[in-house]
Amino acid sequence: MFRKQVKCCNCGFLALQGIPSQLNAGTSLDMLKTLKELDMLSPAECTQVGRDNIANGTHPNPFDTICARHVWDSSDLKAKQKDEALKFLSSERKCPYFFPYNPGYSPAEHRELQREAKTHMLLIKGMILAALIGAVAAIAAQIIAR
Repeated sequence: MFRKQVKCCNCGFLALQGIPSQLNAGTSLDMLKTLKELDMLSPAECTQVGRDNIANGTHPNPFDTICARHVWDSSDLKAKQKDEALKFLSSERKCPYFFPYNPGYSPAEHRELQREAKTHMLLIKGMILAALIGAVAAIAAQIIAR
């Protein structure tokens, strides 16, 4: 399927690292459960300001960004210099998971929006197919009735 060229800095799945830096190997399961319930373990929204800074090459730390759909890993960025990492995030590529960024939505919410959009498109295609089948059946019935 044809995919247009897109940029990570325009995608709703570009996110900030979700695990707080103060966690360590001794963090209790209860603490992890509480953080998960508070949605602090999931990737956080990369705001429009951060995206603009990536696009114009002034983001102070591009290494704190991740792809919430795991198209690329943060280690892919850490192997690069800052300028290369910013160029990587703002370069065009074909991505099967791209979904446009909507300000104020977390990556998890973008995934839900993407799921709803796909479901909506399937419903529309189903209705069109049902209408076509109905029209063909009506035409066939008219031809048989003659």
